[in-house]
Amino acid sequence: MSAQPPQDALRPIIRSADDIAALVNRGPTGKGHANIIVLLALGGVFLDAYDLTTLSYGIGDVQKYFNLSGSETGMVLPP
Repeated sequence: MSAQPPQDALRPIIRSADDIAALVNRGPTGKGHANIIVLLALGGVFLDAYDLTTLSYGIGDVQKYFNLSGSETGMVLPP
């Protein structure tokens, strides 16, 4: 039987964006890993755009439901 480190020792500790950058830079290099990173980045952009798009379609109903004025509605929308 070989001694193996505890499962928690294999998991990286991420506390900041610098930790993520270090983790990516330490990882194996290869085209597959680059593709995964690009897909994750594009996924973040898609989710951000999806959030704004759904809010823009529904803001009229939100404004009517809560009886918001134009300036109050502007406070609901992100900058």
